[in-house]
Amino acid sequence: MQYRIIFKYISGRKRGTSEVFPLPRFASELKIGRDPACEVRFDPMSDTAVSRHHASVQWVDGDEREYSIVDLLSSNGTFVNNERVENSHPLKSGDLLEFGRGGPSARIEIQAEPSFDNTLAPATKMLEKVPQPPVK
Repeated sequence: MQYRIIFKYISGRKRGTSEVFPLPRFASELKIGRDPACEVRFDPMSDTAVSRHHASVQWVDGDEREYSIVDLLSSNGTFVNNERVENSHPLKSGDLLEFGRGGPSARIEIQAEPSFDNTLAPATKMLEKVPQPPVK
């Protein structure tokens, strides 16, 4: 399976845009903040409610992949569906995330798609039949 997380921004500098994050097979975290090292980066000049290292989306593989958001001791808090995250909060597709009360917000979509295995693709292509010249 290939997994991806989509952030659909509702407010803040990125309002009206979306970002897609294909999740690598062996990583287990997507960092959120204003720091350039974060995967989900907010504008340091206009999204000031967001800390440099604000939160992270984490996942654990099991029978089903489970997702949660962890507040990284941000100054203004992290909210899921208007509920403040104390340490960690489970996530599901469709949740509303807010980074600082009144800060940027985004709807999160979590998707799992079957991966396409190129090794199963045919190695040759069928060619159109070429007309043969008449035999004399």
